[in-house]
Amino acid sequence: MSGGVVGGEEKGSEGEEEEDERVKIASSGYATPERKEEAAEQSLYYTPPGFEDEVSLLGPDLQHLFATPTADFDDAGDGIKSISVDLPQRRREAPSPDIKIASVNCNGFRSKKSLLEAAASADCIDIMLIQESKLGKSVQEMSIAVRGWALYRLDRTVSGGGVMVMLKEGTRARIAADTPGVNGSVEMITVECFPPGFKDGLLVTSIYQPPSGAGEQASMAAIQNHLSSLLNPGKRARPHLLSGDFNLCLMEKESEGLVELMEGMGFGLISERGEPSHGKRQIDFAFGNEAFKQMMVGGEERRPPVERSAEGHQTLLWMVKKPNKETRESGRKMIWDWKRASVPIILQSAFIRLNHLISPNEETTTFLASLSPDQHLEYLQSLLCHVREDGVPKINIRLQRDSTDPPWMNFLAKRACREYAHSYSTLKKYLRDPNHPNH
Repeated sequence: MSGGVVGGEEKGSEGEEEEDERVKIASSGYATPERKEEAAEQSLYYTPPGFEDEVSLLGPDLQHLFATPTADFDDAGDGIKSISVDLPQRRREAPSPDIKIASVNCNGFRSKKSLLEAAASADCIDIMLIQESKLGKSVQEMSIAVRGWALYRLDRTVSGGGVMVMLKEGTRARIAADTPGVNGSVEMITVECFPPGFKDGLLVTSIYQPPSGAGEQASMAAIQNHLSSLLNPGKRARPHLLSGDFNLCLMEKESEGLVELMEGMGFGLISERGEPSHGKRQIDFAFGNEAFKQMMVGGEERRPPVERSAEGHQTLLWMVKKPNKETRESGRKMIWDWKRASVPIILQSAFIRLNHLISPNEETTTFLASLSPDQHLEYLQSLLCHVREDGVPKINIRLQRDSTDPPWMNFLAKRACREYAHSYSTLKKYLRDPNHPNH
């Protein structure tokens, strides 16, 4: 990229102090070493965009900014007419399509706030799940605010414990569910957030299980109820990460009940067994549903504890890729073509197949009496399906739907719209043409 032209010519008269000569930034051939020496004797300065002070175009302070300067001398060889350089292009780094999520037991948020902020900045973390925040109800939001972050907290009613979710400021989010710890039971908070590129949202759950209630039936039931409240039947499951301090060693049998419960709820382990996270025990680990696993980039990473103690909890880190934009759903499917259905055949088939129910004999009555209500319904459905197969043909169609269309705008609705548009255009031609044979 070439810079702008800054022209200058010698000003003033004899006896007056000569002003510094300004130069032009133009394109020309390379200057010879002799010409460079001659140019160095001139007072040639330039203020690049974004700089406050002037720099010498031929001085050492310019070498790290520009390519070799190019000088253009006048015909008489008395001085420099113009000089040119290639200004470096400013590269704008595209925003990363991925987000980073971390989980850590900080053992006291207020005393570790600066350490957590530094760790999040060093790893470019977007979402942080925190356990043992140890914040009471009396702690005001302003006293724990972190610049550039939004905090979603669930404090324990008594001392200790507490869970929290930190999100980059500006990320749309809400608390989807929370389970406060009661009498040593598990504490959980789930936040539904929408980072850039995550149109359908992402669920993250921070969980802390006190040692006193680890693995107990009440804690297991609380986890199951919490996750059940987030289920949305009939809709596609959103990516969901659940991580925290369970106080159950994943390398021992005491965690088997928890793993079985989570698998029954559709969550699988995303932490590798055999990697201690707190001393010699692996009590910090994470689960994710299938949608979250498909979006993970690589595996789980570890960072040193944010606590000053060497026996602190390690930080777990994951990278999640932005979901791909689904433009359309395509495929083929066999459907019933009711437009070509034969009404006489349907009536005849119904009479034959259902007549024994209308006028049952002794054998049919005995058979029907042996069926339960559900079996009665299944039997009747099977008879009606046979009637449909007899009188309604099938058609093989191609499914194709843009993701921007509403759910009800399927292929049948589009076909009906096209047929209506065709009929409407034909009617307009008929009305406009008085010589039409059917007018």
